Amino acid sequence: MKNDTQYLQAALKAAGFTGQDILELTVNQGSITIKRKELNQQVDLTLTLWLTFTTSVLFTILLWKQQYSQISLTGPNSIASYLLILGTISGLIAFTYEFCQNVAFKTQKKIIFWRNFPSIILSFTAILATSIAGFFEIIKLLFSGASFDKITTLVIFMSLNLALNYLMAVIGYRLTIPFLRSLFTVVIIGGVVLAMATNQNLHWWQYNLSYLGTNQSNSWWQFNLTLILAAGIFLALIDFIFVFLPKTQQLIYLRIILSLIALNLAGIGLFPNNPNLHFWHVQVANFLVIMIIILIVLIKWLLPNISSRFLHLSVLSGVGLIGLEILFQFIGYLSLTVFEISAFSLAFAWLVLLFDHLFILANRGTISYELTLKQLQ
Repeated sequence: MKNDTQYLQAALKAAGFTGQDILELTVNQGSITIKRKELNQQVDLTLTLWLTFTTSVLFTILLWKQQYSQISLTGPNSIASYLLILGTISGLIAFTYEFCQNVAFKTQKKIIFWRNFPSIILSFTAILATSIAGFFEIIKLLFSGASFDKITTLVIFMSLNLALNYLMAVIGYRLTIPFLRSLFTVVIIGGVVLAMATNQNLHWWQYNLSYLGTNQSNSWWQFNLTLILAAGIFLALIDFIFVFLPKTQQLIYLRIILSLIALNLAGIGLFPNNPNLHFWHVQVANFLVIMIIILIVLIKWLLPNISSRFLHLSVLSGVGLIGLEILFQFIGYLSLTVFEISAFSLAFAWLVLLFDHLFILANRGTISYELTLKQLQ
């Protein structure tokens, strides 16, 4: 019994619990979960309400300065334009405050937390602004020409701003590394799909996927910003995951290659396929493809303990990319758009699977103890 007590104490110490912590034990379907109970498990509603009140006062002042009796839902000097500015600022403040209280990230090394702090804040700022803009693009299609009197406008603004501030506060407080991984997927897929859907040229697909990022597309900024945001989240994920992995030579090389892939992804957004930047766009895109192929080829050496299932998926992904290249470059069966979308989807899916595998490897550092329970009644 003494040894069991020592094991339990060692396990609690390894989890980072202290004598001042209040622990919460949960029994669910034959398993027991012990976690630190937070004294304040909810977001700070006071801050959320104050932010909403402050932005609403500013909006009221700006609203009553206007000469118009009716305020448009979208367009210049509309609910959308004011919420895009004031809502982004207040939402960012709510997110930043709650993120600094986030236990999941505060338990990381301080240098890791603060190194990724600017990247996460900038990413969520852009995500918030882009989401608001995208939301009102859809609203514009559904309620074209809608306008309201000033009182109704103020009520709509306050309601949307309150919901926005609370949502950002909850995300900041509940943000976890797995959530970042999911966000990476949502941002890159959602951003590209939104750029496709809102493009005024319905025949963009007759050119190529990169057309969405050129100055000939009205949604160029959404497409390019999506790639830059995804790259920022990608880099933050790499930094957080590799903290839990051993510092072997292979994993160091893996981290370098993944970082280069993230930087090249951002480079495609920074150098759109405009005539004056075409050369750099092609170079960055080619280097991105080369890095992914190198990663797939070397994955068994970079991750010696790789599962056979993931290895088979890697081989299939590599063969698929080579097959697409042959069908496009040498046979001419695939159009440029089909080739780009297919190759991008295949490479992106494989990278998501790689992150899943790295999470599994990172969690293998869990310490297990065997305890014997006696005299249970």
